[in-house]
Amino acid sequence: MSLIVLRGHVNEAGQIILETPINLPPGEEVEIVVEQITPEAEAADNARWDELLSRAESIRVLEEWGAQALADDEAGLTEDLDPDTL
Repeated sequence: MSLIVLRGHVNEAGQIILETPINLPPGEEVEIVVEQITPEAEAADNARWDELLSRAESIRVLEEWGAQALADDEAGLTEDLDPDTL
């Protein structure tokens, strides 16, 4: 199973308007889950991420991951990302 995210908004008539979906092979079975994101929930989530990412330990780990990613890329161990295949 792979996760496909469809983003959109609800118009004034209460209808869900989706952005252009990803092309899927015919016959592909999909399950669509709709999550309502309130401004309050989004603000709380952003505050939590801000708090987590401001910790010294988080900064150290992210710097290590970044250095490792650059080293992997320089060593030819990475592949170009094709957004059409996500």
